[in-house]
Amino acid sequence: DIKQYKPKYPSLKIVPNENTLAIIAKINIRSLDLIYFNNKVPVPLPIKNKINAMNWKLAIDTFGETYHFNTLHKNSLAESFYGNCQMYDTYQRNHRMALCMRNIDTLRDQPESEWNVLQGALPVYYLFPNIQLILSGAGPTLVRVYPNKTDPNNSLSQINFYLHPMIKDMEKNAENQEMFEQIENRMQGFADVIDKEDYAAAALGHKGAHSGAIEYFTFGRNEPALHHYHNTYRDALGLPPLERISN
Repeated sequence: DIKQYKPKYPSLKIVPNENTLAIIAKINIRSLDLIYFNNKVPVPLPIKNKINAMNWKLAIDTFGETYHFNTLHKNSLAESFYGNCQMYDTYQRNHRMALCMRNIDTLRDQPESEWNVLQGALPVYYLFPNIQLILSGAGPTLVRVYPNKTDPNNSLSQINFYLHPMIKDMEKNAENQEMFEQIENRMQGFADVIDKEDYAAAALGHKGAHSGAIEYFTFGRNEPALHHYHNTYRDALGLPPLERISN
């Protein structure tokens, strides 16, 4: 029942212009990066709802590192991305990370003046506490994760794909119909990876944690986003930071 996950305060959607970019800057996200939208309103596709047998924070964790790509995603994302390789910056409770696409190698043959970050990387923004905003050449993806109101062992993920108007217009043109379908299929494939690979693994992790057999988890040096996620949760709850066991 999706009503069990209905948020008290819905997400605020902003169409960037001179005024709203100033608002974005105030929440400590790089406003210049979000000029990516170029004052064009992305066209939303139907929302995908997924109820997960895990705590909502574990769903957020799946977006926090890439070292698992070569194992969990060896037949999917690893074909397009380098595993265990990412850029990471924090902005108080929010963050920006960039996944490294294999296509970045082609930029070596291009003048630096022609480089486009979206040709070699996939920027992912975390907006505290429950939103992942993923930017791609075809359009942004918005993932919102909500806790169940009465059961901490379940959560709801809502995945919104958006298309840039220019790409959406391809649907109307018979010559570009095949290209549009390929883009749409890639988006569906990404949703399947989240559901059948990331969330499936996280649900098993939740089951193991809930069993009581595991006393604690250790976050590695190559998991900076997970350190950040959980320290921001703890800060919001008035708790001390995670214990550091190594530099």
